[in-house]
Amino acid sequence: MSPGRAVPRIAVTTGEPAGVGPELCAGLLDREWDCDLVLIGDRSLLERCAGRSLPAPAIEHRPLEAPCVPGQLDPANARYVLGLLDAALDGCAAGRFDGIVTAPVHKGVINEAGVPFTGHTEYIAGQTGDALPVMMLVGGGLLYAVGYLMFGWLGGFTLAVTAMVIITAGEIVFSPAALSIVGQLSPPRNRGRYMGFFGLGQTFGWMAAPLFGGILLDAFPSEPMAVWGTISAIALIAAAGFYVWSKNVDLAD
Repeated sequence: MSPGRAVPRIAVTTGEPAGVGPELCAGLLDREWDCDLVLIGDRSLLERCAGRSLPAPAIEHRPLEAPCVPGQLDPANARYVLGLLDAALDGCAAGRFDGIVTAPVHKGVINEAGVPFTGHTEYIAGQTGDALPVMMLVGGGLLYAVGYLMFGWLGGFTLAVTAMVIITAGEIVFSPAALSIVGQLSPPRNRGRYMGFFGLGQTFGWMAAPLFGGILLDAFPSEPMAVWGTISAIALIAAAGFYVWSKNVDLAD
């Protein structure tokens, strides 16, 4: 939190103007929060959604590029949507905001406007010059390794729940980062195809893993560590591979 503030100041980008974002964001001001919210968007649109006038400090006005009709997407407002993100990022860089909350956007209409866009994560990474989040793959792989290894020592319900929590944490860390990296590394014209094949590969893994896992457990019923230890070792090898990759590839390009 920036010095001199009693509570954090959070920028809320109001998203696709023809979608649910403006209405959801306007509704945030009807509740008390442990932070100061600043909605970034067209004031008249937000007040129309709220059905009342909104306090000036709660709105950072950014005018629409074109008139907006609820439910009717318009590529003419794509630059407006991205401008909301830019305003929030600029505010964070200048110290005016301590964080960002984003409302939903429509990727298709942004791409239709001629702007390559795969999601908030990739856009923010590109605007801030961040490298690919490969270390998140490393961290996710390590969490997977620890969680799966614990299954080899299961001796009660508490340990099983702990293992599942660790594995879930690994999934939370790993999956968004992996999808983001695929989007950033793929050519803009073929990005959808690359991300589709990535998702297809994941789906095959989810389909095959229970089958092969059951076969292995049946084959080694008295040696659970042989199964779970092998899975954990694979996760560790993957984490090590991602770490080596992060050190030998110019990930910022």
